[in-house]
Amino acid sequence: MLLLENDVTCDLFDSNEDDSFFANKSALLPFSQLDKTQKSHPQKDFTKSSTQVSFTNKFDLATFQSIKNSFPFIFKITYPDEFFNKVYLKKYHSIIGTEKHDAKELVCFAHIDIDKKSKLAKIITLGVLREYQGKKFGTQLLKKVIEELIMIGINEVSLIVQCTNQVAVNLYLKNDFIVDKELENYYNLSTAEENKAYLMKRILCDKDQLNDSHLKIKLYNKKHTNWVDFFNTSSA
Repeated sequence: MLLLENDVTCDLFDSNEDDSFFANKSALLPFSQLDKTQKSHPQKDFTKSSTQVSFTNKFDLATFQSIKNSFPFIFKITYPDEFFNKVYLKKYHSIIGTEKHDAKELVCFAHIDIDKKSKLAKIITLGVLREYQGKKFGTQLLKKVIEELIMIGINEVSLIVQCTNQVAVNLYLKNDFIVDKELENYYNLSTAEENKAYLMKRILCDKDQLNDSHLKIKLYNKKHTNWVDFFNTSSA
């Protein structure tokens, strides 16, 4: 995934440089299907401050193509064909964010590898298109990911993020992730510092909460603003 040097910055989850793809570095080859026209990324002249996002798990071929085409402009490494094949075949749990009043306008996306048997999940990608960055859509997307994982009954979620991407690291820390370990030479980039990554994890609920999480979801009251408030209140 290659992030352009003049990437937009903001106060939270601005550059979306995080990479959570659990892959052998040797497998990170250029995605050959991206042709010259697909690699162009037109800039739009509009104000996004009032944009609202709707989330869905469904996507069509056009949306898939938009997601695929956005990767070179969001991420620092290139993803292999295998990854895109799994996305297209819905082997991963996908969350797609589009403009509320225009479902064709892609805003953000996430792909999660879920193991229901072990109740573990890995966030593989979490990205916001560059023209929508700096407006907290990354935060909204991450909260949506956590919400859906809790609804599915997942106990723990993990991801990998570049150590030097302090903005993304701070985002995850603010959303109750912890650094589990540091991975040396995880990437194959130009400097030793760039090659370091954090494995970060978040416990979504303890065993007792996990056992009755589905009951709690059924009793969920709309007055609660987020799932943290919900569980804290319901367990009081």
